[in-house]
Amino acid sequence: MVHGSPRWVARKAKYQPKTQSTKAALDAFVNAAAKRYGPNGSLWKRTPWSTAAPAPSSVRPVYWQIWNEPNTPYNWAGGPRPKEYAGIAQARQSRPQARGPERACYVGGTGLAIGMTPELYMSRMLEVPGLRGAVDAFAVHPYGNMVFHVMQKVRSARRTLDVRGAASEPMSITEIGWGVRPVGRPHRPRADAGRQPR
Repeated sequence: MVHGSPRWVARKAKYQPKTQSTKAALDAFVNAAAKRYGPNGSLWKRTPWSTAAPAPSSVRPVYWQIWNEPNTPYNWAGGPRPKEYAGIAQARQSRPQARGPERACYVGGTGLAIGMTPELYMSRMLEVPGLRGAVDAFAVHPYGNMVFHVMQKVRSARRTLDVRGAASEPMSITEIGWGVRPVGRPHRPRADAGRQPR
């Protein structure tokens, strides 16, 4: 996951690139990350592995998510702007260095209804021409008090994609979690990282 802007692009990770120079700097960062950590990245041929015996494919990342929960004010400076995010994600994910037959690019990681609901955010993103062709899947983070609520959010997100013309687009759960205490007691979420194909 490219969680946000690196320090040489912005003072804080949630500050998205605004100028041509900062956008170019983010491009360079994503490209460098792909070259180092992608399926054929240089890291997998270094100690404890080697060129002759590189790391097994099971430990090499295939999935790349651009940004984390940009629908919340905590992760997008100035509050959620889905079309602005879509433009940035579309540009990053259209780079050949970041994509390939063995690499899938995700957008969003939308979660929590703080700022803008995931459904509205995805709807606004899908208004950007060419976005669907530039990405491989839409990521969601369905947190809830109980498993029942989590599944409601999963179905709601899938329904949003379907009715907005993205019925053929995969959806991936890249974070998920629910409460572990009985109803009526303080809510303490526990998250399990995971992926769930459509």
